[in-house]
Amino acid sequence: MGFTDLFKKKKEEKSVPPPPASTALPIEQVGNLKKQGYPNDQIIDYLKTQGFSSAQIYDAISQVEARTPAEPFVPPEPKKPAVSSASAVPESDNTEEMIESIVDEKWRTISKDLAKFRDWQETTDSRLDKLEQGLRDTRSDVESLHKAIISKISDYDKSLMDVGTEIKAMEKVFSKVLPDLTESVSKLSQMSKKSKPVIKKKVKK
Repeated sequence: MGFTDLFKKKKEEKSVPPPPASTALPIEQVGNLKKQGYPNDQIIDYLKTQGFSSAQIYDAISQVEARTPAEPFVPPEPKKPAVSSASAVPESDNTEEMIESIVDEKWRTISKDLAKFRDWQETTDSRLDKLEQGLRDTRSDVESLHKAIISKISDYDKSLMDVGTEIKAMEKVFSKVLPDLTESVSKLSQMSKKSKPVIKKKVKK
């Protein structure tokens, strides 16, 4: 036997699969898995991982199926997480608490918005009151100014009427005095003309 033959023999020994865990048929395992509702293909795959051969698995399945009538496959229900008795609360109570929490949160938001609206309304009302008071004051000032202007115009008209009356009176006086004054002025001018030659002669002497 050569060195290469020894190497091949060791390699073949390593490639041989391990023997099954038990030579007995896995009847009990198959029965338990079938009661849990697992199908044959999943049972076969699982038992192969446990070291059973295909022949052993098929024989066990056939014996189990011969003992019990075939039943429709029902998938196993998912396991619910365990809840401690202290934290266990009925679903209806949780729903009511959730609804109350949502309503409270919405109400708080609405209350904040209403408070902001009331503040805005009070500020707006205050500004409107100030604006109305300003308009009333302006109207009063305008009325006072209008009365003052009317009074001044009335005084001016009265003054003009008085001046006109005085002018008319002066016209009457002048109309009476002016002819006499004109006559006197003309007489004075004539007298001055007559007196000028005499004055010249006296100067020459």
